[in-house]
Amino acid sequence: MMNNDKKKGKYMASIFDNLIDFLGDSEGQSSEEICDELKAEGIDIDNIVMKVDSLVASKIEESERGWINESHKQLERELAMLKSIDIKIPSYEELKEKIRQLTSQDSNAYAYFSNFKDLSEDDLRALYVDFQKLKAIDEEQGSEND
Repeated sequence: MMNNDKKKGKYMASIFDNLIDFLGDSEGQSSEEICDELKAEGIDIDNIVMKVDSLVASKIEESERGWINESHKQLERELAMLKSIDIKIPSYEELKEKIRQLTSQDSNAYAYFSNFKDLSEDDLRALYVDFQKLKAIDEEQGSEND
């Protein structure tokens, strides 16, 4: 497969080299005159355009696949990191105190959860777990930036 791609690349390069040489001699001609001259030389312009379009499209698709694959790998790494976090959930009273401490350090969280007294124990547990995961993500990102 790789050998075939090299052959295609060399073929396209030789076409472009010949085309550039030819176009250098065609200064002042209209594109229609150039096309007529190329056709007279036996060059199938439509076929060349189709091959170039196909080559460009395949390279774009290949690039997009690479970007998508890398994004998937990054997502899998981050999900694995989140799943690996071992969070010990404290008792209900300790949980309320820890949530108070966490929200006091983050004004946005405090504004959103300032009325956390109305949250159920399950809501508080979920909130605590979310805070711990966010903290782990922040620490992970901080260590990557160092």
